[in-house]
Amino acid sequence: MVQIMPQPFKHPKTGVYYFRKVIPVALREAIGRSEWRESLRTKDIREAKRLYPEVALKVDAQIAQAAQGGSPVSLTQREIAALAGRWYAEKVGMFEDNPGDPDHIDAGLSALEDAAEDGRAAAALAPDVASLLRDEGFFQVDQQSRDRLTEALVSAQIRLAQTLHKRALGDYSTDPYNPTVPPLERPQTPPKLTGKAPGRGQTFTSLLTAWAAERKPPERTFYEWERIVGRLAEHVGHDDPERVTKVDVIGFKDALLQKKSGVCPEFRVEGGFMLPR
Repeated sequence: MVQIMPQPFKHPKTGVYYFRKVIPVALREAIGRSEWRESLRTKDIREAKRLYPEVALKVDAQIAQAAQGGSPVSLTQREIAALAGRWYAEKVGMFEDNPGDPDHIDAGLSALEDAAEDGRAAAALAPDVASLLRDEGFFQVDQQSRDRLTEALVSAQIRLAQTLHKRALGDYSTDPYNPTVPPLERPQTPPKLTGKAPGRGQTFTSLLTAWAAERKPPERTFYEWERIVGRLAEHVGHDDPERVTKVDVIGFKDALLQKKSGVCPEFRVEGGFMLPR
């Protein structure tokens, strides 16, 4: 059976397409979210479908890397340069079209340089460091590497202010910093979260996507069933349909029934089964 990739989700207000995936409960603390939602930055469904598999592979790799756990690792100088460059490029892309008043940027640059000297800039960038590492799949990083990355982001922030000052003055020449940034290579990850041998049988996800390919349900319906399947995997502790017993299913139903009053409002009881609302 051919496995079909789930479809992009269209935001009901903006019309922009998104990738989204429910994070297993056991990994939510490490990853820092309960659902992975990432904009595909297009309102064109054909372009969204083209971009979707790449984002899905990236997210699956990062979830698998988080599942590995293990001892913290040290970032190489190349990885730090690549991460800081990624952060800088994103910020420039957000603000360079309308950078603002050059005098205000110049004043902010002076204040930023002072903050860099006394450590205030590093403290302010701590959330950026944490989210950058998380979003790029580096979940187990030692403190020394975090400190070095923070220093790199402080320098990148100063460079950002300098670039925006040039843009505010009408200078949109090629940024000399971009060619110096190495490509980012994300951490290597195992092929499966469960330790199951690759290519052996079906998984909950493969069955769900095959069902979706045949039935073509609405996006919301597929997403709701994806959440249910994710909860089932968490309940039984694996994603192998062949290992699920009647006792597992009954226990899963009972667990959802116990929580339905507030924790699981997305489910309803119908004919003795828990179904999405």
